[in-house]
Amino acid sequence: MKTAERRGRLNGDGSGAGRTVIWTLLGAGSWLLAAIGAYAIATAAVDVLQVRGADFEAHRWRLSIFVALWGLLAGASLLGITSVIFGVAPGALRRAIPWLIVGSAIAALLEFALLGWGAARFGEHAADPDLIGYTAYLAAAVAAVAVGAFAQSLAPHASLLPRLLTLAAAAVGAAMVALNVPGLFDGIEAGSISLVMMVGASGAYVIAAGAFSLAQRRSAR
Repeated sequence: MKTAERRGRLNGDGSGAGRTVIWTLLGAGSWLLAAIGAYAIATAAVDVLQVRGADFEAHRWRLSIFVALWGLLAGASLLGITSVIFGVAPGALRRAIPWLIVGSAIAALLEFALLGWGAARFGEHAADPDLIGYTAYLAAAVAAVAVGAFAQSLAPHASLLPRLLTLAAAAVGAAMVALNVPGLFDGIEAGSISLVMMVGASGAYVIAAGAFSLAQRRSAR
């Protein structure tokens, strides 16, 4: 009986609709608060580590740590919110954690590789999107996919927000990766290998997450 009742709550049946709205609003707010907390922690970490080199190198580390922490903190917040409002279904966390950890790691490594690549060409202006192009936002898209896939694994089926977030961010990320493909025909310089690898990993991840999101959506009907 308890199991059936818990599943009813997770599926957003009956009075669960109100809890789903609350869950959605709190989840969106936690995403914003996680960004603030992640940047504060990343800034403190760079100061403690005393990153050597130019100011840009410290900025490079700060942004890379920030991207990873943003996803992880947002995921932790969502887990707490879901546990309080709905409870977490058996096995859901086991499915959710790999999406969050792998996506956050890829986003951070991509950001680090991209800024290193940009610094070699544009110096201290390497983080300027006007110089490095739309790929400057790819790490953010990957991080959003990571949080979306994580939330979708925990969310009540009545909430569409995690699925929409995952699919939208995955589509944007895949488009950014696809637009980089023509550049491969110009050849890959030695200094670009790590960036190419991380862009490729990002593409594989967002496509897999998008497929996961669609599969989950079908199973929820």
